[in-house]
Amino acid sequence: MFRRAIVATILLSLVWAVAPRAARAAASLDDATAAADAWLKLLDDQNYSECWESLSPSVQGKTAKKTFELEYNYIMKPLGPAVSREYSGAKLKGPGTAAIHYHTSWNKRKKAKEVVFVTMGNDGLWRVSGYNIMGPHKRAQGRMGVPGQPQTGASDQSQTGPDQSQTDAPDQSQSGAPDQPQP
Repeated sequence: MFRRAIVATILLSLVWAVAPRAARAAASLDDATAAADAWLKLLDDQNYSECWESLSPSVQGKTAKKTFELEYNYIMKPLGPAVSREYSGAKLKGPGTAAIHYHTSWNKRKKAKEVVFVTMGNDGLWRVSGYNIMGPHKRAQGRMGVPGQPQTGASDQSQTGPDQSQTDAPDQSQSGAPDQPQP
């Protein structure tokens, strides 16, 4: 009888210890998704200056604001206005990093998938640290590990962010330099 009481106490302690963590993780994903949603709203409004301001400091340190603005204008303008965006899930990718997934259509590009990577800063706020557009069309707007540092190869994917290892897509790329037209 005494053993059962000890086992029951241990099990209850474990449940009480795990439940708050699960609740914190869910709340954390909600906050991460809210940060991604806010950033995408700025992107849709072509407010690239504010988009840059909302990036994680590590990304800001790797690209100048003006370069970011020019490159995102180059990447997003051919898509036209966003027509629809549907949240399709969020995943914690590690401590303080999450991938937020969307199914998105633009006026000139249908059925694409977006992934916004967000990283929690030392201040506890989520900030965008990467962005992917993946879809069925052959004309990708470019894939960059960091805006301003295009890579070459062939793909149907666009990415910007500090760490290419964050992408959920195959590691293939297409030049995304603004002065290099896409085929």
